[in-house]
This record gives sequence, C-alpha cells and structure tokens, in this order.
Amino acid sequence: MKELAVDFSPKFSKRMGFFSKKGVSGTFTAVGGAFGMFAGEKRQMYYKGKGMTFDGFREYTPYDDAKMIDWKASLRANKKLVRKYSEEKNKNIVFFVDVSSKMSYASHFKLKNEYAAELIASLAYSFTQTGDTVGLVMFSEKMKKWRDPSVGEGQWLRICEELKNPENYEGTFNFTNSAEQLLSYMNFEAVVIIVSDFIGIESEPEWTKVYEILAARCEVLAIMIRDPLDNYVPKGIGTVLISSPSGGPRVIVNLNRIRDRYNETNAKFIDNFKAFNARLGVDMIMLTTDQDFVKPIMNFFIWREEVWR
Repeated sequence: MKELAVDFSPKFSKRMGFFSKKGVSGTFTAVGGAFGMFAGEKRQMYYKGKGMTFDGFREYTPYDDAKMIDWKASLRANKKLVRKYSEEKNKNIVFFVDVSSKMSYASHFKLKNEYAAELIASLAYSFTQTGDTVGLVMFSEKMKKWRDPSVGEGQWLRICEELKNPENYEGTFNFTNSAEQLLSYMNFEAVVIIVSDFIGIESEPEWTKVYEILAARCEVLAIMIRDPLDNYVPKGIGTVLISSPSGGPRVIVNLNRIRDRYNETNAKFIDNFKAFNARLGVDMIMLTTDQDFVKPIMNFFIWREEVWR
C-alpha cells in the first residue's frame, strides 16, 4: 500500500458525541417507522452537547410543569408523558474500519480508504472534544490493528498515526472473522461505528448472524463508503481492463454488456442491506467518495436529534 494522501484537519464546526438512550417504558402501541423504536427499551444515538441528557419518559402528574409535557410522545402513547433527564455519561466509541484491498480503489482522485480515514479523523476529533473515549479497530481478513478507547487530543493523534500508516492496509475482506474477534476482545459497553463499502459481505455464510450479535451487544452505526462506480456504471464506458486489488490475472471486460446486471445487483444488495439494518434498529449512512461528507454527517445527527426530541 502506498502512502495515503489524506488531510486530517477537523472538518466539523460543532462538537459531536454519542449517548445511549432508553426509550419509553410501557406497553402502549407504537406507530411504525422510526417511532416504532420507542416500544420497550432501546439504546439510541444522536447529536448532543454535554450536560443533562434525556433519559426516557414518565407519566405526567398534577405536580409537574405542563411545559414539560412531550406532546409527540404523548400522542403515540395515548397518555400524557413528561421527559426525564439525567446527568450525561461519556461513552466508549470504537471505529471498526475495513482496510482490505478493495478499499484501495478510486475511479477519480480519492481512494475509498483515504476518504474513510479523513472521515474517521474528523469524527474522532469531534468526539474527543466532548470527553468521549474513542478507539480504533482496523480489519481485513482479521483484526489488524487495535487501539483501546481513550480520551483527549493525544488519543486523536495516535488514531491519525494509525490511519495514515500504509502498513495497516491491504488484505482480503472477511467481516465475519473480524467481527467475531472484535466481540471476543471487547469486554466493555461501546458504540461501534462500522466503516466499510460492505462489498462482498453477502458471500460470507455467517455474516448476518455475527452482525446481529454485534447489534444486540453494542450500539451500532453503519457507514457505507463507496466509489461512484461501485454503485452504478453509466452508459458508454466500453471496454476496460480490470484487475483485483488482491492480485490475480487481469481481465478485459466490455462494461456495456454487463452494466444492466451489475447495476441491478448492486441496487438490490443496497436495498436488502438497508432493510436488514432497519430491522435491527441500526442506523446507516451512505456516502460516495465524490461528495463531501460533512453535510451528510451533520444532517444525520440533526435528524437523530429531531426524531428523539
């Protein structure tokens, strides 16, 4: 792997962090969509500052200030609910980053692993500014590098050093094996942010089982980073020479002949992957390397805040 061309200057103007939330306790009927996650107890994550944090709902009493009633939640529960708050606790955040050879690809100026490294560096900086502990796990066919969660700017600098070290990159992709290792190593509660293009994961027989276990044990956010050509091949490209990042023979392919099937297969996988994450209560962000990640990431945190306001 050549040296990565990366810019680790912080990209976010606001401090960001995660915190776990409990939904509404009780047996009321919840509506579908995002609000359906209020039924029972479910840890949630969204943009935050520090201080007092939302800790669920309780039923309104005559002694409560009426201004504390959450009318949206009350309508869903069919009874008056007020918000509860508790002192916010810092969280362990672990970036679980795909550094396999397929991430060393670009159809233009930015490799997927370079884009991922810059995103992780920016997020890590924002999280450390709020006092959260941040860790890093880099994987391909197995876990290649583990950096325990820690706090402060020194930790951010250490994470940046790992992200720009070319020796930490390349290898075949095996999510199942790597995630199993992560689960065995991680003996603490954490938010796990998976960063990958997720290409090839469907070929692993046990990946859904391991993914479900990870989502059950941890608070998970999936960030899919892809090159534009990973998702869609436009008309008119013609014949190209294709080689695997992990080696092997090069092949001449007429993309005009396979583009329809290629595009259909990719679209189907993405739809299925979105539905799978939604079923597990895992949020998912899709990014492509030809777009700046700042606005989509900020919009995601703002959306989460709006959903749980």
